[in-house]
Amino acid sequence: MDGDDTWRSLAVVVGIGDYRHPIATLHGAVPDAKGVGRALGELGYVVKEYVDGAATRDALKTLVERGWPISSERAGYQRLLVYFAGHGAMDEGEGVEGYILPHDARHGEVETFLSMRWLPEAFEGVACHHRL
Repeated sequence: MDGDDTWRSLAVVVGIGDYRHPIATLHGAVPDAKGVGRALGELGYVVKEYVDGAATRDALKTLVERGWPISSERAGYQRLLVYFAGHGAMDEGEGVEGYILPHDARHGEVETFLSMRWLPEAFEGVACHHRL
């Protein structure tokens, strides 16, 4: 590790309790996410929080498409943890598929959700040692 034994640990913490469109409020999602973020911060993680209105579909997709908050000079020596507290949905059409609902999701409109298949694909290009 080039003489530096410090692992840069990064956490992306998402908490959505108050949705833009009529989707049931989750009173515990934001406090839970903030609590997880605080605990990870105390463990030395750099925490990037996306809470309620900050956790839109575009914001979360942009985060992934720009390579998460990971610096290239430490690639291979980092940990990335993603925590999501919010609504999810299942589509049992042609094959079962799970989704997370971003802040701006619309009830019953799958194209406004984020596919759980998308997350593992998003991790494929991340140069870090541990992904959770």
